[in-house]
Amino acid sequence: MKATTSLFFLAAVAMSAVMADFDTTPPHTTCYNHFLTTGKKCVYSSPNDMERCPAPPDPPKTSQSVPLFQHQISMNKRSEDHTLGRRYDTTKPVTTAVKMVFTCPEPQNPDPNDDSSGLGVCLWVGANCNSTGWVNKDNFSNCGKQLYIQRKGDIMNPKYPRVIGGCDFGPDLPNEVGCFNLAVNQKLFDAFNPTEEERSTGVLSNIMTWDFNNLKGSKKQNGPN
Repeated sequence: MKATTSLFFLAAVAMSAVMADFDTTPPHTTCYNHFLTTGKKCVYSSPNDMERCPAPPDPPKTSQSVPLFQHQISMNKRSEDHTLGRRYDTTKPVTTAVKMVFTCPEPQNPDPNDDSSGLGVCLWVGANCNSTGWVNKDNFSNCGKQLYIQRKGDIMNPKYPRVIGGCDFGPDLPNEVGCFNLAVNQKLFDAFNPTEEERSTGVLSNIMTWDFNNLKGSKKQNGPN
């Protein structure tokens, strides 16, 4: 009996070790943990029902303007042109030029029904080597996830881009600034029908609102990590 019990115990330990070796679930990003441990201590649009904030009347992330800019990328360059715009935090707008420093891998099995139509966004890569922001080379689990973004108050015309990479928004940003920043490619900029002034300045004025497209938990494949 003792031998049999020991055998089962060893088998269980061995199985646990094998499962640990093949556990490829990435850790949460810095921004996910930031929202989970501060403020309401929940994450809007989280795929985890226990960690997701209740959907608000208006999405939680807003910006005051979205300028358009050119980025630089040295590796994993896609064939499309990534002219990007970026958004500001509501209280501490970041005005430095930013560049795209990480490009998401191309999806191995693209969804034939994908309605993003080439619309792309770039999220914060983090402030230093100890931060992953929303997406970078060390944790790109948010690559390919769908967001929605709209002009504040214009709930009838949201756009649904995909996360295509990570951007550097300047040195030593705190999480409460960096995690609210994003960039948009030229196609998404144009999709908002910019005015002549916006085109000339390269800035989408008005407040912009965005989040991962899973506010109610019904599209968990888009939930942030």
